[in-house]
Amino acid sequence: MPTYADLLPESLAGQTWLHAPAPFACLRVHGPDAASFLHRLCTQDVEGLRDGDARPAAFLTAKGKVEALVWIARLGEELWIETQAQAAASLAALLDRYHFSEKLAIETPANWTCRQVVGAHAHARTGQAASSAHRDGGVVRFAGAASGLQWVRTHGASLPPASEDLPLLDEPTWQCLRVAAGLPWTGIDADTTTLALEAGIDDHVSLTKGCYTGQEIVARIHTYGHTNRRLCRLRWRGSAPSGAQLTDPSGEPVGRVTSIAPVPGTDFVLALGYLPHELANPGTQLVLTPGGTAVEVCG
Repeated sequence: MPTYADLLPESLAGQTWLHAPAPFACLRVHGPDAASFLHRLCTQDVEGLRDGDARPAAFLTAKGKVEALVWIARLGEELWIETQAQAAASLAALLDRYHFSEKLAIETPANWTCRQVVGAHAHARTGQAASSAHRDGGVVRFAGAASGLQWVRTHGASLPPASEDLPLLDEPTWQCLRVAAGLPWTGIDADTTTLALEAGIDDHVSLTKGCYTGQEIVARIHTYGHTNRRLCRLRWRGSAPSGAQLTDPSGEPVGRVTSIAPVPGTDFVLALGYLPHELANPGTQLVLTPGGTAVEVCG
């Protein structure tokens, strides 16, 4: 399976950027019942987190479909949830909806912003290990990686100056990096019509923990087979039309495109889209409709 760097020109693949502001936000959940509360709601083993651990997770509907994609970290006695900024309010409302008599508080820190160091060497530049979290006074940092892409995201009301002079990452290039790494975006690539395991988020799901919302559906898929489709990375030369559909060479509709990201400085376009399992293999050739553009599946 290609990494994000395999899908980008060398000028992008080997670069590290500063992205400020970055489109992420944090929620703080604390109190004696915080860990058990989140453990029974989300797909990750929250009770197994040690201080400084951070892991990807998902909150699902009872039918196993995606409500939110997040990272969860334990920092001392507190649990911190990082999610996409546009999804933070709906996630806070979801948690509040399930909160009854548990001894905990759910807070969205006021006036916080986020910036991230992102690229091939983000962890080395910041000195933070992959898949970890750290708190320093009023600043919280999450570090993660996917398909070779690394990031460290710093959250706070008053962020300290960036430690290094890095080039600024613009939004089109960020979307290109995200798509090349196969990172689904809530509301675009994954939502309440999407089964969790269709979205390629197996690393968000613990197979050893107890029950959680949507767990019966996830367990059934793992036990008896696979989903009918899955999210794939795609590539083609040409324009980036919206609302594009995918067909096989005979013209039969086979899938749909979700995210589209032109590769800066090239005539290539990267995209994410859903395809049946039998077509979701690197090298499969499809056609973009309308326009008839040849599309390569990158896996």
